[in-house]
Amino acid sequence: MVRLLALDLDGTLLNERKHVLPSAIDALRQADAAGMTIALCSGRNHADALHISRLLGIPVWSVSTNGAYLGHSVTGMLRTQPLPLEKAAQAIRISYQFQAAPCLYTPMREYNDTGYLSIARESIRRGQFQLENPDKIETEVASHSEWGAILSQEDGNIMKCISFLPDSAHFPDFRAALDAEGGLTVTTSIMFGGLVASVEINREGVTKGGTLSFLQKHLGISAEETLCFGDSGNDLSMLPCGRFIAMGNAGTEIQSQAFAVTACNNEDGIAQALERFAFAGRI
Repeated sequence: MVRLLALDLDGTLLNERKHVLPSAIDALRQADAAGMTIALCSGRNHADALHISRLLGIPVWSVSTNGAYLGHSVTGMLRTQPLPLEKAAQAIRISYQFQAAPCLYTPMREYNDTGYLSIARESIRRGQFQLENPDKIETEVASHSEWGAILSQEDGNIMKCISFLPDSAHFPDFRAALDAEGGLTVTTSIMFGGLVASVEINREGVTKGGTLSFLQKHLGISAEETLCFGDSGNDLSMLPCGRFIAMGNAGTEIQSQAFAVTACNNEDGIAQALERFAFAGRI
């Protein structure tokens, strides 16, 4: 019996227009009515998980900022694993050293370097879509000197640093500098249709899978009772947590490790997988 559904957002529950398909909304509402627990497991922050919860019209758990934040849309925060202040400061310093644009995520706010905002505008010009969340607070950081006050203000509340690297030639040295710093979990991906490489920086040991496992213990739900959905490398940390369903738009290296592969995020991949594995009693 399936009791827990753990879903990545971008490339999984969200289609390329950053919308949740009506078929997925209907299927997740059906799952909620059947007593299944929904967990949104994303690199995005808790504010975006709350936004998706409102779109779905059902309560959800939020395994957000790659697992640094764990909370519920109704009952609030359960656990956080913030990025230590000195590590966040080093991540920002190293980002600028390699001409990357750093951003800091708290549970409800994003602090975005002005360089990132230029990248986001260019991605929109190229036909990429952004998630529109009117309730998320986004603050532009126009000068390097502003970060000191932000770090002091948000000490203990910084869930993740993400840096956007327009020149991928700098990536190996950037990653080596972060590794030399130590005490960090670093994941990477290509974003905005190949426009930039993103480097996500969390506290050491923080992963989606690690926090999802903590949630399973908290809820008394086993891996055998869990379905996990994802499309990219940072979703593979959820492999030990349940039967992993890869989206059809996932790369072959992701699909090859999955329990099953469903249709892509622009089609009815979520609804089809739930019909097959959660509602039909085939697990």
